[in-house]
Amino acid sequence: MTAQRTTRRPRLLLVGWGAVHRHLLAAPRSLAATFDITVVAPERIGGGIEPATALDGRFSHPLGHAPPELVWHRERLAGLQTVHQRAILTNGQRIDYDLISLAIGTRRVPAFVGGSTARVYSGHSPADLRAMARQLGPSHSARRMLIVGGSPQALLVAEALMRRPDLRDGHTLTLLWPGDPLRHRSYRRRFKRLVQNDIALVRHVVPIEYAGHKLVAEDGRRFAGDCVLWAGPAAPAAAVESIAEGSGLAVDRHLRVRGTKTLFASGATAALAQTETVLPGRQAVAHAKVLQHNLLAMARRNGMRRIACPPVLVRAMHGSRA
Repeated sequence: MTAQRTTRRPRLLLVGWGAVHRHLLAAPRSLAATFDITVVAPERIGGGIEPATALDGRFSHPLGHAPPELVWHRERLAGLQTVHQRAILTNGQRIDYDLISLAIGTRRVPAFVGGSTARVYSGHSPADLRAMARQLGPSHSARRMLIVGGSPQALLVAEALMRRPDLRDGHTLTLLWPGDPLRHRSYRRRFKRLVQNDIALVRHVVPIEYAGHKLVAEDGRRFAGDCVLWAGPAAPAAAVESIAEGSGLAVDRHLRVRGTKTLFASGATAALAQTETVLPGRQAVAHAKVLQHNLLAMARRNGMRRIACPPVLVRAMHGSRA
């Protein structure tokens, strides 16, 4: 009697709990029927959440809707061996995969804040925004907060704080921008509204160091700040620097990383190769549908679907330097 040969199910590795992956697993039946799914993410609160909602702290994204057989590793990605199709975690564990999707957002903080002893928050992290809100308010001692930006997220964070006098009262808020945002007519009114609400705007600030409680700009200017909220343009996380470009992993319209066959990326992790435009989180639902279709197409050897080209907005908002 000849023993029957068992066919192994393809292994799908989802790294990060960004908005695209959350929507991807909101209706997981078709994926769970085809793949053995593993998630690598340190927490269950991902990106793609509006700053105003994050400041309120009224958000939660449990995995109650995910397949019960899903495996979750509360670790961060340390590196990828794309040739061997293997992910390396910060605890040293290695996970082999057949297909992998990255939605790990942007770099949390830039290199210039590495030597600071003061608190640095990430404006791209809902958990950090919620933690920052707990440190503000009239009941706390006065703080000098620097919002260091050059991205749409920095503007959204500043506007969210503008609408929350309960968080701003008694504190000094300054938005440091690398270029001149007032050159963009469509945003000029929004920046002027910030100034009218006592949020200072300082233009042409390219930070090079934040140590102690002082941020030093490239031109020698110094800004006092008890804490910094970094909301600069998207940049690749250290774990994918070796295969990423300046604005993130370059993907095609199938969301597949250029030069690879089994690696997909979405959200702030990715930039559309044709335009170098960072994929906006507000299109997470549409991207999740395309990603789901293409992951299944890879497993079933069917045709893949393309995402719609987003408008070239993010690059224009960044300015020449960040």
